[in-house]
Amino acid sequence: MSRAPMREARVSHTSQGRALANPTERPWESGAVKNLVDKLGHDPSVKPMMIEGPVGTVLASVGEDRDNNTAVSILTNVNQDKFQEQLARAQQRGPNGEPPPQPPPSQTPVVRKDNMDNVSFGAVYEHRVNGQPMYVGTTSILPEARFMLDANHNKEIQAISMQPTHKAEVVWAGIGRGPVGKDTMDTMTEAIQSDRAQRQHVKKLAGPKPYSNHGFSLQ
Repeated sequence: MSRAPMREARVSHTSQGRALANPTERPWESGAVKNLVDKLGHDPSVKPMMIEGPVGTVLASVGEDRDNNTAVSILTNVNQDKFQEQLARAQQRGPNGEPPPQPPPSQTPVVRKDNMDNVSFGAVYEHRVNGQPMYVGTTSILPEARFMLDANHNKEIQAISMQPTHKAEVVWAGIGRGPVGKDTMDTMTEAIQSDRAQRQHVKKLAGPKPYSNHGFSLQ
């Protein structure tokens, strides 16, 4: 697996009304994600990252080095676990002419050359007051839609959103293919969320599935 710099990040503008009406449709085109991408070259803490396989990119992300490294660690661990499961199944079958298990996917990631609709998306965001993080959350839908859900269903977020210096910002965003499916992407964003919460001494936001009637909670 190789890590190469992201030469260019393209995020097109999307009508906010249409986007909020379709929060799972191409969430990487979010204005909140674009705001993060626009920091490249201006904020030295924000870095691009690409994980390249033999036939394409399996993960492209933007965020702090520590968060990008957390994502890489999760990808490596997940793929090693899958390889161990494959090896165990092969051993259970016994040496009866079966082909040997393949190298770990983390060493030889494979991604299909298909369109941008067959990707996973994940983002980590923070609610801040006076520029200081107060809560950190994750989303796999349009970040603006998640911000709206927080404000509508979480009393703590409702309280701080009344302050004029409150702002919700995406701090890490990634697009995955091939071995980085939805489950792996969710694991990545949850790991980044936990790390940021711990080192910044802030609370984690935990919510229901998008548009559930159940209330949000804090961890």
